[in-house]
Amino acid sequence: MMKSASLFDGASRAPLRVGLALMTGVELVGQAVDLHSQVVNSLYEGGAGLLLRLIPPSAFVLAAVSAVGLLGLVAFARDRRAISGGLVTLACMALLSEWITERFGATPHNMFYPGGMLFGWIAGLWYARTAAGEADREQLAEAGAVGVLAALYVGSGVSKILHGGIDWADLNTLRSTILAQQGLGGWRWVEAYRSTVIEHARLAQVLAAGALVIELGGFLLLVSRSLRVIWGLLILGLHVNILLLCTIPYVEPMALVPLFTLPWPALLGRLRRKRLVEAAVAAPPRAPPVS
Repeated sequence: MMKSASLFDGASRAPLRVGLALMTGVELVGQAVDLHSQVVNSLYEGGAGLLLRLIPPSAFVLAAVSAVGLLGLVAFARDRRAISGGLVTLACMALLSEWITERFGATPHNMFYPGGMLFGWIAGLWYARTAAGEADREQLAEAGAVGVLAALYVGSGVSKILHGGIDWADLNTLRSTILAQQGLGGWRWVEAYRSTVIEHARLAQVLAAGALVIELGGFLLLVSRSLRVIWGLLILGLHVNILLLCTIPYVEPMALVPLFTLPWPALLGRLRRKRLVEAAVAAPPRAPPVS
């Protein structure tokens, strides 16, 4: 049997489940509020698709969809009817996504990571219920979520190669992307870093190639515990670098990747033991019993 790559074996996976629910809820409500704001202000007016004609996204409808989605997430986070609650939330996210796509002609990506990982978690729970037994349910749920996360990065890397070939990591791709974005104002060292990458084509090429390698190696999240930590840190570093150079904040993966790929039980356990030792050392010595 293959050794688990999970960093939560022997510990509760409730933090993963609750963290995933929180991130999904933030994006669900954020997308609903953003859609309402853009509809009210008539921004990016697009075509009138079938869903827009059947169910116009009024303020009441958007509030109702958000509320239903959040109720599903509460059930999911509490692990009470987690599968049905998660599916209800995914349906609400799909509804929002379709509204946005029909109105603005572009598919929103903010819900992509939390929605995909929510689906993976539900798939793991379903597999545990039907084939593997309830004893391994949350281990399989975590495996499903991380499996989707790995697939998203590998798919992103493969997509770059299919559309741009290996030339995607050439001398100019990253530099042109940086030039097309507004830098983080007020941070001199960030501006100096951006200027250095723009002015040194080979450095830009190395960074672009590194990003491609990190994405294509996303499957390594599933191989072993040590590789999950290492590759999770590399992916987090990739997103931090994108933020610094291109001012593109991938908030969702920057929150979910460290949550699922860093050894939090071991780190928190070590911190707890250290505090217990410090408390024991600081405690006054007990007086000897009086005979």
